[in-house]
This record gives sequence, C-alpha cells and structure tokens, in this order.
Amino acid sequence: MPLTTVLFAGLAVGIPCLVVALERAQARAYGVPPVPSLPWLRRNVVRALRRHAPAARKIAELGSGWGGLAFALAQAFPAAQVTGFELSGLPYGFAQARAMIGPPRNIKFRKADFLTQDLSDYDVAVCYLLPRVLRDVPGRLPAGCLLVAAGFPLKGVTPQDQIGGPLFSVYIYKIPS
Repeated sequence: MPLTTVLFAGLAVGIPCLVVALERAQARAYGVPPVPSLPWLRRNVVRALRRHAPAARKIAELGSGWGGLAFALAQAFPAAQVTGFELSGLPYGFAQARAMIGPPRNIKFRKADFLTQDLSDYDVAVCYLLPRVLRDVPGRLPAGCLLVAAGFPLKGVTPQDQIGGPLFSVYIYKIPS
C-alpha cells in the first residue's frame, strides 16, 4: 500500500477520534458538552427576534459552541453586532476561524465564561443551554434585555411568548426593571 494512502487513512480516522476525545474532555472539564444547534431551532430563534426585537443592535449568544446560531443571527440581523461567548477551546477555535474566513462581518467570538462578563450593553441575549446553566442567566443581564432561551424554559418563570413545537421550542423572556 502506498505511503500516501496510509497517511490519508490515518488522518481520516485519527482526526475525528481526536475531536471526539477533546469534546469529551471538555464536557468533563466544564460540565456541559458543546452541542450544535439544529437548523429548525436556529430558524425559531431568528423568528423570535424578528417578532420581539427586530431592531436589535447588540446580540449576545451565551455558550455559542461551534457558532451555528451566532452565524444565523448575524446573517438575519446585519445591522446588529453579534458576539458569541464560549468557554470550550475547540468549538471556540472553530467558530473564530469561521468568522475570520468570511461573511458576515458583524460577528465576533470571545473565549470567556459569560457568567463572568459584563453583559450590560446587550439588548438581546440568546442561549441554547441546559436548565442548570440557564437558571443563572437572568441575573447576569441588564433590565429590559430580551432573553431568548432555545430548547429549555426557565424553571418557574412564565415566558412572554413561545415559538415552535414541543421538541424545539424557543422561550422569550423580558428581564424586569
């Protein structure tokens, strides 16, 4: 067998195995695995923002992972600045590289724990987070901020609106004054 075939086969098997191993290690380290948002969930989030915040100027995606939702928001709202916050290195690096390669230009990513960041300038926060992480989000957001929680509702809080079916609902909340 030619050496190039052996090298290619090794890379074809080795790289996906490395990615999976790194993801599992990060899930253990941070307690939350980076799960990509599905296209229909992203569409529901965009629909929610078009309905409740069509003039959004600063959108934060909290726990942006691989960046799929942040890119969908940046494309749907070209006048807004979209910032994705991600703590895990591999998904952050992927999203950052994708942002550097091409459009849209109204997107950036920060490798940071959003729970420790100043989010007072954001008028919209979007997240696709597990309930145990989601429960800490409202206390980090400024009064009047729109919170769009994809996939999971805030326990004990009634949303202003709900978009989507039972599996991929988006819950909309307004942070009280």
